[in-house]
Amino acid sequence: MIKIPYWRLNPEQVFLNCLAVVKAPNEREYVVQFETSNGKFTAFVPNQYVNVEGKYISAAIIADVDGGVLVDIPVETMTSGPRFLIKDSEKDKLLNFQAAGRGNGSQ
Repeated sequence: MIKIPYWRLNPEQVFLNCLAVVKAPNEREYVVQFETSNGKFTAFVPNQYVNVEGKYISAAIIADVDGGVLVDIPVETMTSGPRFLIKDSEKDKLLNFQAAGRGNGSQ
């Protein structure tokens, strides 16, 4: 059965927790790695979307689906686009709601 998303008119600002955050060769970016139930992903993310100390990047919940949420990050990953399904069972591990109230973090 196809899961139909319920699109949010006002996406919710959150942060996506990362496994690794490393300075990229381009000094205006970081290489980040994160993992969902669909696998590991790597992306080059501009500085302004990265919190190095907290190891997370800016993201937004754009839709609700049965059993999870659709999340957008500011860039495409090396193997897929910028949109991911985060299951309800992994939201607490992957999404940082508390940091979202403090802005985009620091470089």
